[in-house]
Amino acid sequence: MDRSAYKRLIEHLQRRAGILLLDCGTGLHDPPAQAALMCADQLVLVTDAEPSTATLVAEASKRLLRSGAPVTLVVNKLPRNTRLDVEALGRVVDRVAAMCVVELNEVAATRVSAGEFSWEEGSPGPWGITVRELVASLVAGWTTLELTSDRR
Repeated sequence: MDRSAYKRLIEHLQRRAGILLLDCGTGLHDPPAQAALMCADQLVLVTDAEPSTATLVAEASKRLLRSGAPVTLVVNKLPRNTRLDVEALGRVVDRVAAMCVVELNEVAATRVSAGEFSWEEGSPGPWGITVRELVASLVAGWTTLELTSDRR
């Protein structure tokens, strides 16, 4: 499928679903990702704690910011002994709408990837609080973007 076919598909799904989340991976020049960028109301750009990955993500942020949609940068799985200078990354991608740092939590990450995670189980701890704050930040932007959870 070409970009316009993906765009039509995404627009159809947007009309049918209240909220549509698309994981575009790293192929920003691929037709599905280009179509997603054309249709996006908000963008979430994720990096891990590796400086080399963060450098690539900082470069990608320039292209994403040109889309006009607000970009939220997430530094995911940040260990305590990281080599990544989060403050420097924030200065490089200073035009993002928000930046969120999710600390490494091996137990939670394993449960999420295994499909066993539940918000109802116990205290959310720092990791859970940060993820909830990330979601709240995205939802808070809906008013400015004139979005609702129901586009039907």
